[in-house]
Parts: sequence; C-alpha cells; structure tokens
Amino acid sequence: MQMDSGSTLLNIKTWFTRYSQSFFSQNDNLTFATKLKIEHTWRVCKNIKIICKSINADPAMLDICKITALLHDIGRFEQFKKYNTFSDRLSVDHASLAIEIIDKYNLLSCLSVNQKTIIRTAIQLHNVRELPSDLEEETLVYCCLIRDADKIDIFKITAENYNNPDSTKNKIVRLGVEETSDISENVYNAVLNGKSVDYSEMHSINDFRLVQLGWIFDLKFSISILMVKQNGYYDIIKQHLPQTNKVLELLKKLDTYIDKKIT
Repeated sequence: MQMDSGSTLLNIKTWFTRYSQSFFSQNDNLTFATKLKIEHTWRVCKNIKIICKSINADPAMLDICKITALLHDIGRFEQFKKYNTFSDRLSVDHASLAIEIIDKYNLLSCLSVNQKTIIRTAIQLHNVRELPSDLEEETLVYCCLIRDADKIDIFKITAENYNNPDSTKNKIVRLGVEETSDISENVYNAVLNGKSVDYSEMHSINDFRLVQLGWIFDLKFSISILMVKQNGYYDIIKQHLPQTNKVLELLKKLDTYIDKKIT
C-alpha cells in the first residue's frame, strides 16, 4: 500500500531520531561526532525548506526534499563509528553507505518509483565534485537543492570553527588536513577558474578554505549564495586566508560573482 510523501516524512523523522541516537556511547569522540551530524542534518532540513520557498516549491516537492535532507548523511554515523573519521577518502563513500542503510531499513518502500529514484539519486550525488551531465531535469533540480542546503551548513560549521577553534572539533570538521599556511598551486588555479577540486589535492587548512570558497561557484540558487553571504560565513573564511596578491585576486573575482548573483 502506497503512502503519501507527508506520512513517509513523519515516519522517517521518527526513525532518524531513534537510529541516530543509537550511536551515543561511552566513546566521547563518537558521541561528539554523532551530535554534530544530528544537528547538521536538522539545519540542512531548515536550509532546504528556505531554498524551496524561494522557488515556490509545492508541498509534495518540499516533502521529498525534507526526506532527502534527513537521509543524505545517514551513512555518517556508521562511518565514524567504524573508521573514526568523516573523511571519505580515508574510509568509505558516506553517500553510498547512506543508500545501503536506506535499503536495509526499507525507508522509501511506501513511495512511488519516481520518488524513490529522485531521493536515491540526490543522496548518492550530494557529495560528488560535479553532477553528471545526463541527469533528467527534474532529478537535477533535487540534486542541486540538497547540495546547496548541505554546503550552506558546512560553511556555517567551518566558519564558526575558524573563529572559535576547538581541538576535538578541528580533527572532525577539517578532514585531517595539516594546520599549515601553504596554498597548493593546483587548488588555487582550480578555484580561480571556477573548477571543482579533487580533495586529494588539499594538503593544508588554507587549501580547504579555498576549496570552500570555490563552492560559491557551485551553488545553484541565488538564495543559497545570499545565505552564505548574509550570515557572515563567506567573510569569516576570507578573513582567515593570507592576504597575498594571489589570494586577493581570487577574492575580488568571488566578490564580483556574488554581487552579480544576489542583486
């Protein structure tokens, strides 16, 4: 018996709370990481709702987006429990792990084939460098929505961490990059030219900051860029970069791009 998306969303909310809290333990690092991802997930749900409102999404579309947001990082809990890291290149692809968990618990069983396909595809692709060029238009929109909503919150988490560094959180949110001031030439050139960066190219915290700023070019909705700018995340990351001529050139390009997109 097929259930409407609203009922499925309510069931998944209940399941998510129970499942995620099952990872609380006497292991302080796991409990800390679990809380981070629970809080992140709910903020991504809030972000995607704001973006959906900006494009006048109907209630059914909003339900599918919220389900996607709730489940997009469901693989993170098991990933950290097993590997003690959120770095995919040091462990497993957390998006693929999310799909495995969704299937294991039959979380989408009451939705239509089309709804299942959209949600699974959006989750599988939410963390890839670039979206495939052959996606159907409807699926592409959902992929862009979850990618934007996710990145907005990663901007928030890291910007706050740069301003108020915490040794425990550093290891988790900075993906294990070295705390050096170097900037890799390949990372710099890719971001300057609006291209995606292979995370294996990142070697320093400033590489990571540049990669994040490069996400601005990947945000697909104007409201997403506005949220990153108005909440101060963009300016905070800028302030923590060395003010060299090369960096200033890149920041000028980003400033111009942002102004054009949000005016």
